[in-house]
Amino acid sequence: SWESYIQYIHPNARNLIETDSQCYDYEKEIVPILNAIPDNYDRMEILHNSFCMATANLIREIRKKFHVELDVTIILYVGLCNGAGWVTKLGDKKVIMLGMEKILELNWIDEISMIGLIYHELGHIWHYAGRHTETVIKSPFSKSVWQIYAEGIAMYFEQVLLGRKFYHQDKNGWLYWCEEHKNVLIVNYIRKVEIGESIQDYFGDWCNIDGYSDTGYYLGAEFAWALSEKYNNLEILNLQLNEVWQELKEFALA
Repeated sequence: SWESYIQYIHPNARNLIETDSQCYDYEKEIVPILNAIPDNYDRMEILHNSFCMATANLIREIRKKFHVELDVTIILYVGLCNGAGWVTKLGDKKVIMLGMEKILELNWIDEISMIGLIYHELGHIWHYAGRHTETVIKSPFSKSVWQIYAEGIAMYFEQVLLGRKFYHQDKNGWLYWCEEHKNVLIVNYIRKVEIGESIQDYFGDWCNIDGYSDTGYYLGAEFAWALSEKYNNLEILNLQLNEVWQELKEFALA
């Protein structure tokens, strides 16, 4: 059973995954995806091979580009549609959880997609490891400012490691559309933050703006690259929330 399997991965894994997926309708949103897995063994094998290739030279690449050692365990597992990739803790250990069922659904099974996914989640680990103080994120304002900053840093880390500005989402003219609408996207993002409106339509494959999902990852990446022209990496990682907000408003005017 899935319960026995997930318990084998880690004693705390079942509770973590089930708690995280409580917002979903189990029968309507999770069961169909899990039921499709037996018909996708060939694609799962491709996914697994891509995972092995993506992680083969990981430590060396991170050392070469960022001169750091990241203490993290990467777990490839079948979950309950928790996400293609997410950073959390199991026990006292930082882990990157890669959900095979979600990766299959998004069709991110090729090597370059897997590399991008893993590098992105490692970017979050790099951010956490490099910050000198923990920032308390509670208010809608702080969450919205922090999200574009944190996702931008993860995108920046991913793209530096890859050596190019790669985006999973770049299908059917996605990147071109984002570039053409960059100014409108950032101005509207800031407006939403200022009036306390949700910025959810910028993040998540289930949301979209004019038919394009995940535009916040594009904005975040562009923002982080702009920061890299003013600050070194350690300074970028340690910006305070008020500094991020100020930089974001300046970025919108650039």
